[in-house]
Amino acid sequence: MPKEYRRCHPTAYHTKWFAHLGSLTRKQSHGTPAGPAMRIRSDSTLKYLLLAINEHAKRDEVSQPIMDALEHMGTLSPYRGGRQLIDLLQFARRTAVEQNDERTARGLEDALGYTNGKVLEKDLRQDYPLYSGDGQDDVQMLERASSALRSLAAHEIEDFLKENPNASGEDVRNYFAQHGNRPLRFARARRAGHYGAFRIRSDISAWVVDVLADRVDYVHHFDDSKYSLEEMLALPDLDDALAAAQITRRRRQLATIKSTVENRYSSEEHIQEALSEAWWIFGGKYVGELYRRRLAVGMEVDIPLLRPDGVLHVVELKKANVEIVKKYRSGYVPTSPVHNAVGQAANYLQKLDEERNEIAEAFGIETRRSFATVVIGHPIFQPEINTRKINEALRIYASHLSRIDILTYAELLDNAERLLNFEDAAKNDP
Repeated sequence: MPKEYRRCHPTAYHTKWFAHLGSLTRKQSHGTPAGPAMRIRSDSTLKYLLLAINEHAKRDEVSQPIMDALEHMGTLSPYRGGRQLIDLLQFARRTAVEQNDERTARGLEDALGYTNGKVLEKDLRQDYPLYSGDGQDDVQMLERASSALRSLAAHEIEDFLKENPNASGEDVRNYFAQHGNRPLRFARARRAGHYGAFRIRSDISAWVVDVLADRVDYVHHFDDSKYSLEEMLALPDLDDALAAAQITRRRRQLATIKSTVENRYSSEEHIQEALSEAWWIFGGKYVGELYRRRLAVGMEVDIPLLRPDGVLHVVELKKANVEIVKKYRSGYVPTSPVHNAVGQAANYLQKLDEERNEIAEAFGIETRRSFATVVIGHPIFQPEINTRKINEALRIYASHLSRIDILTYAELLDNAERLLNFEDAAKNDP
């Protein structure tokens, strides 16, 4: 084990680890299908995350499995990953749970989510100090950049002297003084793997090219506008213009969501992506969507909404192309996918109730009075059953649930459409 990772001597936990490996070996020897290949992410972000988690490990029995995962990754890029890294992290998380180290277990859950792509780096950086602390990476980066700049300068001097063989040292200095402030733009050269560097005439030219080409969406045109930003913000019609722009943006979002939901091949992930940053679709009783989806170990909420009183509302998304009711005697009853989704939401609420103090302390969120909404199915995928009967069957079922509501995607979209029509009418009402 590298000395920078060494923290403690082998302990009794190794017996558990070897037993864990033995169970995996037995499963593989009995012909357990390996399943589809999964891309496992192993990089410096994961390394710094594990180091940050390990700093707060309560006991050596919890720390040692984390150190083993770091040893497996190695100290330099490219870092090793693979199925063994997942096994090490899972074992570390299970050990933390057994030792009642909830903070470490939650961090290792985030690490596992990062390795399989479910947790983004930007989300981790909001919760963990993903930095080594010694500045060595920055020093190495600056050294490489300085070396590359010196090499580039040498090439420029060589080219300048070829064109100006009688130039003096003063001429070279003046050339760099004149051209040194001109930004470079790079383009692919004719040879694969090579690039051409072109100087732009001025900083403002480079800024204009970058902004106009890559960073501007043209939504309106002002003819010879003489207003300053402060004057534009004070215009009497600005509120109406902003309200109209928001309604237009939301209608575009709604069209994208509807197209995704009505596509029979859309998965839960596709629908969740379409609904990202569209929390308004669930109604005006929420103030926004939480950026953090994992609030407790083993629980990842699809859409966590926040009410004005600080209480969490959980939204669980399921596929739209699924059978949601079936004929039973003289009426219709929900199918097993609906029961399973409601059971999952109920487990989430129970978990939030049990860990309400820890969640309130860590994130400032009230979960003791949390509610949940399950969104599942769409009547267009059950055309043989009347939409009214589907909605009625789900309403009867939900009426016996105290803290869980059930919606179809058709109801969700219809509610959002009515909300936009109401806002539009209110905006145009004199």
